Formats: sequence, C-alpha cells, structure tokens
Amino acid sequence: MAAAKFQELKDTVLDLYLNGYTKAKVAEAMGMKHSQVAYILYTILKVHEKKPRKMSSTNLVELMPKEQVNRIITLASWGYNATEIAEDTCLPYNRIQVLIKEATEKNLIKKMV
Repeated sequence: MAAAKFQELKDTVLDLYLNGYTKAKVAEAMGMKHSQVAYILYTILKVHEKKPRKMSSTNLVELMPKEQVNRIITLASWGYNATEIAEDTCLPYNRIQVLIKEATEKNLIKKMV
C-alpha cells in the first residue's frame, strides 16, 4: 500500500532532487519524512545508479529547464544578485550562482543599466 503511494510522488521527488534540493528540503517541501524521500530515491528510483546527484557545472544552461534558465538570465541582466534570484525562483542559491557564472562566461548575460 505504501509503495503505491510513493509511486505517485516519485516524479516530483526526483525533479526536486535533481534541481538541487537535499533530501531534507524535498521532505520539507512535500510534507514527508526524510526516510520516505530516501526510500523513493534509492529503493524505487535507484537514483544513485541511474543519475548523478549533481549536475555538471559546465552544462547547467543546457540541462536545466529553459524557462528557469531564461528567468535567471533575465533577472541577472536586470542587476538582481544570486540571493534575490534564488528567492524569486525558489531554487538553491549555489545552483543560481553556478548558472550565472556559466551564463556570464558564455556571454548570455548582458547587464542592462
């Protein structure tokens, strides 16, 4: 019975986890216990075998959803800092910081003053 319940939640848990949320943050966001999130990730999804925990910092622009990337680039171009963008997008600060650095190196962020 419990496994069937977790089957319904697995896509959301995986999405949050791959977007940089820790197991504790996923549990908090979904109103679950830390152990339940771990069960979904490691027993049902076997995420440790199939997908890496951290995305490569050199490919975030390509790997993250385009809507998120465009929003982050737009806000950074308007002068928002990584903390403000993280709050706006509900993404982890370190993920925003890495994406901004990568986008700047690829000349995707042009400051609008």
